[in-house]
Amino acid sequence: METWCEALARVVPGFRWRNAEAGETGNVDSHTGFHRGPMVIGKIARDTSYVPRWEFEAAAQEWVEWIGR
Repeated sequence: METWCEALARVVPGFRWRNAEAGETGNVDSHTGFHRGPMVIGKIARDTSYVPRWEFEAAAQEWVEWIGR
C-alpha cells in the first residue's frame, strides 16, 4: 500500500497519505470483506512467469487518466 500511495503522490498534485497510528482506525477499505496479507509481486514473479506490465508510477498515472482525474 505504501508503494502505491507514494506513486499516487508523485502523479496527483496535492495527494497526501499516511499510515494509521497504533490504535487508530484506518480509512482504506479493501472491499473484500476480510483481511488479507499484502501481495508481493517479487514472490509472484519468482514463482510464476508473471511480469508486471507497468512500474507503480506508470500504473498510477494510467489509473488517474482512466478515472478522469
